[in-house]
Amino acid sequence: MSIKVDKEAVAELKSILAEKEITDTTIRLFIAGMGCSGPQFNLSIDEKNDDDLSVEEDGFTFVVEKGLVDEFGGFSIKFFDEGGQRGIYVDPEVKFQGGCSGCSGGCN
Repeated sequence: MSIKVDKEAVAELKSILAEKEITDTTIRLFIAGMGCSGPQFNLSIDEKNDDDLSVEEDGFTFVVEKGLVDEFGGFSIKFFDEGGQRGIYVDPEVKFQGGCSGCSGGCN
């Protein structure tokens, strides 16, 4: 499966969308940016495209571009609640192997 979603993450998504009165249920996983520690992933409301892989989970359709699955092997969407902070995060199966130790003036 290209996307795994834990039940706590689904419950948190339902809560967030209900609070904002959003009724759309197609959630896109995407790269939001790239930094020294690798790609940062995020979620947004979107529509499914022909080149997407998708999974249905508890009334939601989670979609991701096939190329991202090829590159990162799939994703887990998880809920966290630690140290007074809570939210949802995306964890790729294939981890970024890099870093910026020794970079001066920024990393590319």
